[in-house]
Amino acid sequence: MALLGETPAERRQFPWIPGVVGVVVVVVIVLVIVFDRQTASRQAGRPDPGYVSQVRVTPTRVLEADTMMAGSVIYVDGTVANLGSRPVTALSVRLRFKDPYGQLVQQEQTQVVSASSGLLPPGVTRSFRLGFDHVSAQWNQAPPEAQIVSVSTR
Repeated sequence: MALLGETPAERRQFPWIPGVVGVVVVVVIVLVIVFDRQTASRQAGRPDPGYVSQVRVTPTRVLEADTMMAGSVIYVDGTVANLGSRPVTALSVRLRFKDPYGQLVQQEQTQVVSASSGLLPPGVTRSFRLGFDHVSAQWNQAPPEAQIVSVSTR
């Protein structure tokens, strides 16, 4: 059934403009996704085990704070230093808590440098604070040992 003033040939024509707009929108979305993934991987850096010798992590003091919800929280303050020539994008450490006899009573692995803290440029030393809800009662109250587990650089 033809509309008033419409010929059968006009009714069968493909609507090119909406089709082209749809294709362009899909291509733009795909490009945005690809670009976003490439940017994220560049920011995240790449694992660089050889760079561990260029980074120093030093826990300097331990604080205990009471909270209304959890009881108390143990904070480990310290510094991280990038002594090398590349920016550090991620740094994971293992903290080793010991008893008065030097025996390991607890270990925790955590990020000291991450996307949320921002990269650590070459030649920069930065402070950090890590919080723990529970540390063994046998712990000697001294700052824990820090062992670098992984480092990523750009």
